[in-house]
Amino acid sequence: MNKSLRQLFIAVLVLFLVITCSTFFWSIIYAPSLDANPENTVAFYHEVGMDRGEILSSGGEILAESRKSGDTFNYQRSYPEGAAFAPVTGFFSIATPPSRGVEMGYDKVLSEGSGGVWQQKFESIFDGQEEGEVDVETNVEAPVQQEAYSLLKGKTGAVVAIDPKTGAILALASSPTYDPNLLAVHNAKEARSLYSSYSQDGSLTDLATEYLLSPGSTFNILTSSLALQKGISPSGQVQAPTTFKLPSGMVVANRVYYPLYTMHSQMSLSDAFSHSSSTAFAILAQKFGAQALEEEAAAFGLGSQIRICGGGSNGSAMLSLASSLGDVGDSENLALTGAGEGTGQVTLLQEAMMVGAVADRGTVMRPSLVKRTLSSGLQVLSVVPPSRLSSPLTSQQAQEVESMMESLTAVQDPSLGKTASVMAQVKDGSQPDRTDAIAAGFEPSDPNVAVAVMLENSNASQAASLMGSVLKEAEK
Repeated sequence: MNKSLRQLFIAVLVLFLVITCSTFFWSIIYAPSLDANPENTVAFYHEVGMDRGEILSSGGEILAESRKSGDTFNYQRSYPEGAAFAPVTGFFSIATPPSRGVEMGYDKVLSEGSGGVWQQKFESIFDGQEEGEVDVETNVEAPVQQEAYSLLKGKTGAVVAIDPKTGAILALASSPTYDPNLLAVHNAKEARSLYSSYSQDGSLTDLATEYLLSPGSTFNILTSSLALQKGISPSGQVQAPTTFKLPSGMVVANRVYYPLYTMHSQMSLSDAFSHSSSTAFAILAQKFGAQALEEEAAAFGLGSQIRICGGGSNGSAMLSLASSLGDVGDSENLALTGAGEGTGQVTLLQEAMMVGAVADRGTVMRPSLVKRTLSSGLQVLSVVPPSRLSSPLTSQQAQEVESMMESLTAVQDPSLGKTASVMAQVKDGSQPDRTDAIAAGFEPSDPNVAVAVMLENSNASQAASLMGSVLKEAEK
């Protein structure tokens, strides 16, 4: 090779290295800064118009997908099941970053594909291929979700269904809700206006995980569990007077009729449970003390936010609000809490977890919305394994609570058959004229599903009927 050719070869090699290093620097090293630059419209258009992975039900039904849009953005997010699955999917919109559901919890997975973002950008420089799409499969069973959504139409309330043995969330429905398709439009003004409207009227709020309600007599699960641990058997006698006067003069009174109430009456723990005796559980709470009741509540999951999906490298965690036992600092508040009339507040998801613990023979499993992630070729990339939160009851104690829950059903709503349940009508402290209803339970003969229902301005019988319908659909 003569001198001129050698110099030309070196010059070309140097230029190639400069171009390669420059491309690597701007595409990989400096990419995060470019993406974060508000003046970088290329990054904005790329994010909104990208071909995100699909969100699927446990049966493979498509809940969210990206479709060719034919406009500047190339792709637009679509939600084939619309409002029915909105609490599950969340939404991907030009109006705001993903802030709800799987779209938020698995945002990085859905947008970045099967490789790390740096790896994908580097590989795409050389092979020109699209980044590998990753789909997210949820635990949600489409028929159960559809049934819950259908039953809630025209009402204000929520439904949660979980698998007690794994914590898998089988249904997560809320009403009123919203249509994520309307937020996915590429008209920024329209999307932002609708997002603002939804935010103000509460349609975006998932009443199953983002709303706290008074538990009423459903808290009797906690106090009864503690009573069993303290040596009181279901047949053991407990005080249950007609009324119980607190130091302030406030009177705790029984709300469910029982023919043998007197000012000095006693009844078995099982009867106190099945008749939701407020006085019996107020007296028991005072007897056991605040620390014991707080420890029992914590064992059931109260006091901490519950992660439903996402977090870490997947995206921002989707969390349920923390339920609370409320103020039990003095004997009066402690008694009111024991009667379900204190300042304690719970999410509907927490209600499902409590009855789920009974169904699973004493174990509380961590709720999980997502089952696994899949490549575009349906290869399993990751699996979300079941995770135990705690074991507040022994198997024997759980069976005893289950038996008491069956007795409650027989007393308060025999139309539910052999269902093991708890139910309550509660007041909203901020709206004293409103009465809400809660019902939660499972079928003892097939305890693979626990369902919790909340209905505003309703009664326990209506909530229980809705719960029964969802249970029947889940058992098909």
